[in-house]
Amino acid sequence: MVELSFFQILEIIIGAAVIWVGIYLVARNPFSTLSWIVFLFLFGMGLTTFTDPILLNTSTFRQYFIWQKITDWPLFFSPVFYFHSSLLVSKRRRKDKFYLWLGYLLALIFTCLDIKGGLILNEQVIRFQDYKRFDGFAAGPLLIPSMTFACICVAYGIYKFGRQIKNGLLKYFLPMIAGLILLITGCISIPAFFVIIPWTGIAFTTGAALGSVIFVYSIIRFHLFSPVERNIFDRSFFYRTLMIFITSILYIVAIFISGIHLNFNVLILITILIILSLFTHSYYDWFGTFINDILYNFSSGFSVVSDQEVGGVIKNYNSPSRLESSSLLRLAILKNRKDKLTPVDSLRKIVKDAWEYFKPENDEYRRNKQNLKYYLIKMLMIDQAEEGQILWELGFDEYPVRIMTKENNLRPPLFQIKSPSDYTYTSRNAFLALKKEAIHDVAWRISYLEKLAKRKIF
Repeated sequence: MVELSFFQILEIIIGAAVIWVGIYLVARNPFSTLSWIVFLFLFGMGLTTFTDPILLNTSTFRQYFIWQKITDWPLFFSPVFYFHSSLLVSKRRRKDKFYLWLGYLLALIFTCLDIKGGLILNEQVIRFQDYKRFDGFAAGPLLIPSMTFACICVAYGIYKFGRQIKNGLLKYFLPMIAGLILLITGCISIPAFFVIIPWTGIAFTTGAALGSVIFVYSIIRFHLFSPVERNIFDRSFFYRTLMIFITSILYIVAIFISGIHLNFNVLILITILIILSLFTHSYYDWFGTFINDILYNFSSGFSVVSDQEVGGVIKNYNSPSRLESSSLLRLAILKNRKDKLTPVDSLRKIVKDAWEYFKPENDEYRRNKQNLKYYLIKMLMIDQAEEGQILWELGFDEYPVRIMTKENNLRPPLFQIKSPSDYTYTSRNAFLALKKEAIHDVAWRISYLEKLAKRKIF
């Protein structure tokens, strides 16, 4: 039976938190290369920490060998991610692209050699009685070349950031310092495979964590989001985090209520469930938008904004202060506008123009889908109407009784069924489906304008 120590539980929490932050960041803008690089960097670091208790509780050398190889890839790829980020946020030369592709190719080769075993680390020679240590295996013939490659990638990234500092751009100081910490950590760790150095594992973990935090903070603060986004980790982040925590607790409680003891296989199962929970709670909105693209606008390509993002702007259209944290402020169409409106006002105008694009040209008050969708968005965005009001006005069922029985209710709903050719569906489910379709129409229009602004087809 597996018994997790306090430190191992802390590793699981920290690792899951790091992975979740990476997922949340890339989910806010899945079409940003820099977002994906930061996500992969955080995912690699978080996965290594998150799965460390699995390594420490393996019962056989074979299990330990497999899980170590699964979590070793950040050692080779994370330095390339750092170098890649330096190219994305600074001026690049033509040959830098060649170096970047070469770096990814070498990282893949070293990862494959590490998985094979015996070349990066010599797993046949165990230096300590307890092999479950950072420097427990002897060095393989390719350890020095692989670590030298990692250090060169970080050093070149430091050089790229340093060149920008010479040009007076001090915002590149923090990512350069982060690279220096990572480089020093790597240089200190390499001798530990040849000479016994106490506390090497703790020094490596501390240095990697400190360098990663400084790097990610600087990229998020100065490069990943526009200055107008004052609150990146807003209420949505808090609510999603709370929901993930509750879901994970329910998973764990359900496993133990069923009478299953915490063994090695159950620990792996819990790990998989938590990781799936982290991904699904962040990408649910984009997955829903993807399904709507297939159902309604398949021929027009896939949206670059999610329905949830557009729905949030529609809901808070008359509350500009809440729109200051909208992830749609990243859009290129906002940056390319020639008017002197603030980013929030530009966002409101773009969403309103997208809604007006679908304004019916004739038969304005006939009960068809186009009219219903247009007035549904109007009541949500302009009138800030409640759901009960919209259900009544558009001729749907299940509106509150107080609306129907009000004494001074002398006007019938705006859209009543008056002809067999009218839109006959009046249930609340039909209303919800129409609402999703209407919001997706607006999201499609904004996506179309964004693609034109970037002159790029996704």
